[in-house]
Parts: sequence; C-alpha cells; structure tokens
Amino acid sequence: MVLVKPKDDPLDVKIERVLISQQEAVIILSTENGDYTGRVLPVFVDLGQAMNIQVGLEAKRAGRPLTHDLMTNVLNEMGCQVVKVVIEEIAANTFFATLHVDMDREGKRETVTFDARPSDCLALAVRAGSPIKVRRKVLDSAAVAREKLFGAAGEKAELSLEDDDDDDPDEDEPEKAPKKKPDRIDPSEFEKP
Repeated sequence: MVLVKPKDDPLDVKIERVLISQQEAVIILSTENGDYTGRVLPVFVDLGQAMNIQVGLEAKRAGRPLTHDLMTNVLNEMGCQVVKVVIEEIAANTFFATLHVDMDREGKRETVTFDARPSDCLALAVRAGSPIKVRRKVLDSAAVAREKLFGAAGEKAELSLEDDDDDDPDEDEPEKAPKKKPDRIDPSEFEKP
C-alpha cells in the first residue's frame, strides 16, 4: 500500500545562502522538490537576524551567546528539542511561521507549536539541525525563478540588493568595476557586546 501525501504537505527546504547589502539581507531557501525546480524562496530579514542565521550555519561562536544561542541552550537544558520549523503563510508580504518543539509534559513527550517569526525559526533550526519546511501555497505565491534573482548565470552570479541608481554613465568616464557583494556574513565585522 502506497501512502499519498496531501498536496498541502509542507516541503523540505534548505538555506541555500545568506546574502546582504548595507541596508538589508535575504535568506535564499530552495527545495529539491521537482515541482519547484529552478525556483527559490527569498525571505528578507534584518541584518542582525541574518548574522544570527549565518553564525548558526557556520557553527561559530560569538564572544558571548547570541539570543538564539541562549534560547537553544535553555531549550536543551529543559529537555526540549526543536523538531522542525514551518513557514505557514504569507500575507501582505509578511511570512508567518511555526516552531515545533518536542517537550516533556507531565511525564509524556508531546510536540508543542509556537507562532514565531520565520527569521527566529531559521536561526533556531540551524542551531538544532532541525528540518526547515515551507507550505506549498507559500512556495506557489512567493517563490521566484532563480534567474530573476541571480541572472542567467544561475547560482554563480551575485544577487544585488542595492538599487541601481546610475542613469546613463558618462561615455568618457571609464566604467567602474562592480562592487563585490558578500554572499555570507562575517561575524567578525560586527561589534561584539
């Protein structure tokens, strides 16, 4: 007997990369699911959240525990485990997510679900090594073609988050080489508390 999963089941995604500019950051999520081949889900977050996610991805430690390190330590000490995170909805350009935590309640293990910001969920998931999932309806409405973000070169091209405010460059003036945009955050560039 073959079990058929409902089409609304959330799909596994991975954090493909963290990209930043001087003003904003975006987390690029991708899935191996064939229905979404060539598409990625950009999730815009603030720079602090992007740094937390990147630190978690690289398993680096800041000088002092960051908020998500503290939360992970507290959950672990209480015998809780982040089972998964799910990006559930998108409304008015805002993503909504749930954090699923396995915990002991009155001698029984059960999974408790919390409403949370996707950026917090992603930061906790990378620290716990937990699955990251996105509902199909979110991917259907918010995933974009990889080429739209990265150009025809695909993954090798850099995403530009900054507005192109050059109108027509003076022909006599040589073109400046484009600024290289980092595709990851270096925590050492941030002031430590």
